[in-house]
Amino acid sequence: MASALADRSDTAKLAVPDPERAAVHFLRLTGGVISDRAYRGTLPMPEEERDEPIASGVRACLRGYERR
Repeated sequence: MASALADRSDTAKLAVPDPERAAVHFLRLTGGVISDRAYRGTLPMPEEERDEPIASGVRACLRGYERR
């Protein structure tokens, strides 16, 4: 994940000075809500409820690392 973000920093509209930290941010933003709602995997979470939190996390991360 970190190397993919570093690659995008060079070619896309992203500014990623610390790819390792950006990868952690991405994973927390995309998976954190699901993990919390599913109580770390002990409760099932319907698939249709997973899409929106993931998409929202992706958007938040991209906005946070958007080149200005």
